[in-house]
Amino acid sequence: IIKLEGEITNEILTKYSDPNSKEYENMVEEIRKELNFTSLQYLRLDDLKASIDIDSNKLCTYCWDGKK
Repeated sequence: IIKLEGEITNEILTKYSDPNSKEYENMVEEIRKELNFTSLQYLRLDDLKASIDIDSNKLCTYCWDGKK
């Protein structure tokens, strides 16, 4: 994010944490290039939540989305 934006703020982090945003897409592409991979994709938080079928109130996602 620093490479793309030059700084990190909460507003910028919000953009980059949305897997539907252009910023997220650009970030993943930069990581892919840096690691010299042919492709790179991350598991989406909403897909992870759906796959484990745990009530959202019982699941801590702070490390992913910063929401308590």
